Amino acid sequence: MIGPHSKKMAEEQARLDKKTGKKAEATITTPKEKKVDRKLMSVLLTVIGVIILIFGLYASKLENPSLAGVASWGPSRWLWILILGGIAAALIGINAKELGKAAGVLQTIVVVTVVMLIIGFPIINWFATPSSSGNSGSAAKQPSVPLASAPLSEWKPITLPPRGQVDLSIPEGKRAMVSGSKLRTHAVYQDGHECVRASEGEGSDTVCPDTPPAIRAYVTNESDEINNISYALSN
Repeated sequence: MIGPHSKKMAEEQARLDKKTGKKAEATITTPKEKKVDRKLMSVLLTVIGVIILIFGLYASKLENPSLAGVASWGPSRWLWILILGGIAAALIGINAKELGKAAGVLQTIVVVTVVMLIIGFPIINWFATPSSSGNSGSAAKQPSVPLASAPLSEWKPITLPPRGQVDLSIPEGKRAMVSGSKLRTHAVYQDGHECVRASEGEGSDTVCPDTPPAIRAYVTNESDEINNISYALSN
């Protein structure tokens, strides 16, 4: 037979166990939530840091790239693209449990971006670039471009819009000679490689190869104003 004193002690013990259980539950749950937050913050801070670093290095050179430019940029930097893509995929994999379904989506984005930069854009550019025969046929319809041996006043004038670009008509076996300032001359080759020569400053001493012959050439205006230039053909 249980006396009043024993019953009271049992009730007190039950209340004490109930309180102790709530505290233990709170103690277990709180650190887990903080741990999740730290992992998510580590991923976000790493991604933001990489973006800031890249933007800080190349902000002054940012411009709207051409398809040929993107096609040559990726393969020429394939190692760095793979390294950065691997780091991004590893960070996502480490935090896959916390990211949930978003982890698979993010890793897919990383893989697609890497593949497009190294393989996709060069293939697209290869199909988009006109063939040499088509280029020579176009040049035959536009015989008005003089040779570089002609006086400069007789070279073909071109008006470039601010920060714009204009394609140059080049027959097969010829190359463009451009006269002007604040501009860049681009020569595009069959494999997607692009050679860029600046009219002044950095890149002005670049010599673009004659072989294999360029299949396309264009000039870009580096000025925020209309730029009047001229060009002629050279062997």
